[in-house]
Amino acid sequence: MNQIEPFIKPPSQNDFSEWKTLYIKYLAFYKTKLTDQQLSMLWSWFFAPEKDMYCNLAVHANKIIGLVHFREYLRPIKAATAVFMDDLYVDNNFRGMGIARCLIKSVNNFCLDKNIPLVRWATAHDNQIAMQLYDKIALKTDWNIYDMLVE
Repeated sequence: MNQIEPFIKPPSQNDFSEWKTLYIKYLAFYKTKLTDQQLSMLWSWFFAPEKDMYCNLAVHANKIIGLVHFREYLRPIKAATAVFMDDLYVDNNFRGMGIARCLIKSVNNFCLDKNIPLVRWATAHDNQIAMQLYDKIALKTDWNIYDMLVE
C-alpha cells in the first residue's frame, strides 16, 4: 500500500459531523453504540480544559480519515503522569497507509511537549492487524485489564 502523510490537527467545532461519522464506525468495530447525547458529551470534553481529554484528527484531501482520543492520568507507583490512548481509528479506505502510526506519533509529540514519559493503551485480544503495528512501536505488558461495574 502507498503511504500518505496526513495533516494531524486538534478538532475544531466545525469537525463534529465528520468526527461523529468516523467515531460511529469505530464504535461499530467494537460492537457498541453511543446515543447522540453521549456523542455530544464526549465531543464537549475535547474543548473542556479541566477534562484533560484530547483528540487529534488525521486529515487528507480535506477529509477526516482518522482519529485518536487520549487523556492524561496520574501514576502513583511512579509519582508521574502518563497518557492513556483510549481510541484510535482509521477509515477502512486508508488502512495500511501509515495513518495510525502518524496519529500515535501525534500523541507521542503531545507527551514530549508536556514532559510526560509514557503512553499506554489497550486493544482487543483479537485485533491482530492493529497489534502488528503496536508490537513494532511499543512494549506489550504482562498486565490483564479488569472492568468492575459499580453497583
